[in-house]
Amino acid sequence: MGAGSPQRDGPAGRLRAGTLVALSVAAAFVALEVVLIPFPVIDGQYYAPADEAPRFLRRQPDQQLTWSRGWNFEVVNRVRVNNYGFVSDRDYDPEATTPLVAVIGDSFVEAVMVPYGQTCAGRLADHLSPSRRVHSFGLSGAPLSEYLVYAQWVQKEFRPSGMVFVIVANDFHESWLKYSWGLSFAHFDLDEAGALHIARAPPLRSSLLRRAAKKSRLFRYLHGNVGVGTMYWRGGGQHGLSPVTTAELNEPASLRPELLADSQRAIDAFFDLLPAMSGLAPSQVAFVVDGPRFALYSEGAMERLRDSHRVANRRYFMAVAERFEYEILDLLPVFADHWKANGARFDWPRDGHWNALGHSLCFEAVAESAVVTRVDSLPSRPSSRAREDR
Repeated sequence: MGAGSPQRDGPAGRLRAGTLVALSVAAAFVALEVVLIPFPVIDGQYYAPADEAPRFLRRQPDQQLTWSRGWNFEVVNRVRVNNYGFVSDRDYDPEATTPLVAVIGDSFVEAVMVPYGQTCAGRLADHLSPSRRVHSFGLSGAPLSEYLVYAQWVQKEFRPSGMVFVIVANDFHESWLKYSWGLSFAHFDLDEAGALHIARAPPLRSSLLRRAAKKSRLFRYLHGNVGVGTMYWRGGGQHGLSPVTTAELNEPASLRPELLADSQRAIDAFFDLLPAMSGLAPSQVAFVVDGPRFALYSEGAMERLRDSHRVANRRYFMAVAERFEYEILDLLPVFADHWKANGARFDWPRDGHWNALGHSLCFEAVAESAVVTRVDSLPSRPSSRAREDR
């Protein structure tokens, strides 16, 4: 047996070998951290606790973030989070008296991948300024159930004259706690008697490893830019929940009738609760409804989606909204006409969110809506302090 073999050195030899491997891994980790310093790696995502007032999920206020997508940083944006914890170049003043339009939604409203001035809400704010205001309230992953909580708080805090909700494909089923990704949003749930109520998902389990990972450029690059471990890190399954991927929404709805029924029940619950929680009449509310834009880019793709969850849910949502006489701004025909005339994408090949063109078409539709036109003709409102003094 040769000298220095594991058998001859015994435990001491194995310890030295293990130490050498650990040091090599640590050196490689440090080297990769240093290599990534010049690159716009996505920043860690920090949120204000949802168990503190106001009781909904938002980002930690007053911060600057770098957002990027792709291993090669194909999309990079610098993001400002305002005094209320929402992505906006403008701070929000509850004492301002000019009429306000509130834009509510998820990542399509937060729009961290597009400079704020090029977003639908940012363009609308510039268009209506200075006599009218636009405040956007959006957070990636928020579903219809969270929109209700936003609307209730926005009405109390800012007294908007109109609300515009941006509706996308995963808003419906994710309103149920059982389909939650694990972030601490408000969701629909059923009590023991089968009655529907709003419950907040438990917060993601924190750990030293998770907190340390947010500080690591290498981890943030692998997770946030490359997409390694996205399902786990977002919390899927760790609370015994059953997330549904957006790809599954392209499948025929007949294959999962329970998922379709849950989505449509969420839509019904949303419209039942919206008048009381928003404090607004249907004439003061508009819905921007997204569609399967990706299907426009491939011949025959739209026909293959005809019986999918994605199409069935958006059709059902618009039918209910129409029944209650809400304004509907369906962007799918707008996108289809523009694609046919210009052949320009409204998103990125590896990111389905709207790019600047998609947001510009959203803005054009919202700016001409009856809700915004009505707000544009309203007189200024008394401040909240003046209302309290009456």
